[in-house]
Amino acid sequence: MSAPLSDAAFLAFWKERNIVPQFGAPLHWRKSTKCASAACVEVAERPNSMFVRDSKSPLESVLAFTRADWNTFVTGIKEDTLESR
Repeated sequence: MSAPLSDAAFLAFWKERNIVPQFGAPLHWRKSTKCASAACVEVAERPNSMFVRDSKSPLESVLAFTRADWNTFVTGIKEDTLESR
């Protein structure tokens, strides 16, 4: 399992790729309470955005969602109304 990534390293990773997220304060990543292993999803939030990453590979992919899209996704899970495509 990789070591936790500091916010400075996270920002440096994206700056190297000419993607400079406007986070302001450091992101606080948290794992699902349902996580029972090292293979978990982590989320971080901002007032208008949600960020999701794989805890095993925090630098490989970070997904960003608007708060509205995230709320729709979570509601769909809770109500079992998501459609498969």
